[in-house]
Amino acid sequence: MNALGTVEKPIVFTSMDDPEYNGGIGNFARQWGGIKINSTGTFNGDNIKLRNACAIAKRESNILVYGKLNLLNSEIKKGYSAGIYFDTDISPILKFNIFSQNYYGVYNERS
Repeated sequence: MNALGTVEKPIVFTSMDDPEYNGGIGNFARQWGGIKINSTGTFNGDNIKLRNACAIAKRESNILVYGKLNLLNSEIKKGYSAGIYFDTDISPILKFNIFSQNYYGVYNERS
């Protein structure tokens, strides 16, 4: 999957109730399952905002990685546990990203 935004027009993945993006009010955390990258998959992200996810399959993270992740210039925020949860031996490319309000910014099960 490719999610390639720009500084002026980032791609936003969040709950439809997120008030920062014209959603409703109330508890909007953990309302969607986040992004899962399967063992044969690749996610290329640039200038994305990923918020409020809960990948129930593993550790309630915004991004669950079994495959390859290339993430640049992005914001990973309010993951219920980890912003990014790795369960892979494939080395990611992570540059110029901001992690905030996650219990863990990045968690690697295989370290």
